[in-house]
Amino acid sequence: MTTETDGSAALDPATLDQWYCIQNLAEIPPSGLTTRLLGQDIFITGGEALVARCGDRELPVRLRYGYLWVTLARPTPMCRISPRRMNRIAATFHVGL
Repeated sequence: MTTETDGSAALDPATLDQWYCIQNLAEIPPSGLTTRLLGQDIFITGGEALVARCGDRELPVRLRYGYLWVTLARPTPMCRISPRRMNRIAATFHVGL
């Protein structure tokens, strides 16, 4: 990460292109919530149609493995892992899914 002359942080484009897991879907209230990702405020709407916004921009979202994932820039494809393989990975690293 580098610092601009105005004091704001400039992130590498590859960092912005990644998908980030930001919230458990079961914990998003109907009224929505605000969280932060890489120094940016992200507002998540609750209810049936989940939308993530950063300022006035709607972010690409994915619902995977019971979580909400977002990216701040051009998204790279998310890998698709079968539930069976995900369970083996979780067991290997002792992670509860």
